Amino acid sequence: MGVWENFKARRQAKKDAEINAEIQRIEDEKGKRLTQKGREKVTKNVETKRKRRGIIGAIVAVLGSVGITTFAGHALLTSGNQPEVGDKTNIETETENKDNTPTSKKDEYLKQLQNMDLYDQTGISKNTISNTEIIDQILEAYNENLSEDNKEQIDENDLGIIYQNAGSEGQIIEDTSGDEVTYIKAPKSVDELEDGQTHVDDQIKGGYYLVNKENDETVTAVIEKADGYYEIRADYVSIKDANGNETVYTRNPDTYVDLENLFDEQLKSGEISLDTIGGAFENYYGERIDNLTSKNNESKTNDDELEF
Repeated sequence: MGVWENFKARRQAKKDAEINAEIQRIEDEKGKRLTQKGREKVTKNVETKRKRRGIIGAIVAVLGSVGITTFAGHALLTSGNQPEVGDKTNIETETENKDNTPTSKKDEYLKQLQNMDLYDQTGISKNTISNTEIIDQILEAYNENLSEDNKEQIDENDLGIIYQNAGSEGQIIEDTSGDEVTYIKAPKSVDELEDGQTHVDDQIKGGYYLVNKENDETVTAVIEKADGYYEIRADYVSIKDANGNETVYTRNPDTYVDLENLFDEQLKSGEISLDTIGGAFENYYGERIDNLTSKNNESKTNDDELEF
């Protein structure tokens, strides 16, 4: 399976899992199985909600076409999840409301936005920062740390993103020794674990790791569990290319970006959530795949470990 097909298959698996979870929730609530018609209705509702979660990109495009530039900043890259937005050239066509007051399609669209629940299931508020801004802020923070460490700054061409499944046992550690539960990616055997640490590889669906390809450092990372995204301290990430050559990325504590610290104010205000940040990583990964595929310069390692 190619890189793009693998990515689409994971997206489809996520959608199927969300549909099945919603069907199970309704059946548990009603105490009986849904009919085929009921299941089809649930499927349609879930697909609509998923499209709504990807609508920000379409909203930005339409608002940009009518001269509004302060909403969200940049479009989300959701690999075809955006709904059709119609012919932009007719956006200013005059219509009439119930009071026979002339309005434009622009006004109608803005009114529709006011009634749209973009908070539904995502933790993303109407004033959220965009995927691109999230990645840009991380890169900026990392470069600031590099400057303090007297190291050369990097640009996006030097920034890599790796997707990995949980991997073999002994890679993902849950640490409950502090005030909060934290996650660490580092290879440790059972006898190397410290007090309060346990292996939780079987609970992890996958992880996205930003890396500096110039000096083989990890930049920051997130992992996904069944209930959403979590920050993880990526002490060690290894990956092999198509020829079997291994690259190892390790964490420099002086330059590594702490996501919860970087986005502290936005997280506390509810402007974004860790799921928002995780979604930004996932979409950024999809963007990098799209760019490489369009250039016919696809780079594949294996179906579970990919770096771009």
